[in-house]
Amino acid sequence: MILHFENDSLCSLKNIFYCEDIEERYKEIIIKSNYERRGDTIFLENVNCKQEDCNYNTTIEIPIQNSLTCDFLNEESRKSKVLFDGRSYKSKYYEYGLVPNIDIDTLYINKKNIILVKKIKNGNFGFVFK
Repeated sequence: MILHFENDSLCSLKNIFYCEDIEERYKEIIIKSNYERRGDTIFLENVNCKQEDCNYNTTIEIPIQNSLTCDFLNEESRKSKVLFDGRSYKSKYYEYGLVPNIDIDTLYINKKNIILVKKIKNGNFGFVFK
């Protein structure tokens, strides 16, 4: 996942799955947003966002894929819990397969990191950009 500030008002979030055997439309997902920085906070608004159809706290749902190279997108990997670096993830899909949907969102700058928090089914999930 790459967060790129293209100029002083436009940024893009690019998620790339390096998987030959998934649907083409999920291999590279790019979301463009207008942004405004105020101190340690960055406010985002998707360039295609219409107020009546914006989703504030969602991720892009990648349907179950039958993949050998990206097995975290398979059905069985979505069901099991995984321990990673002392932290617990609901499944490998949550660890590697979640893609934030940017409509109207807020990024927080903390030291050298930019943090995006999205609401998911049973709580929140943080994405950290270094």
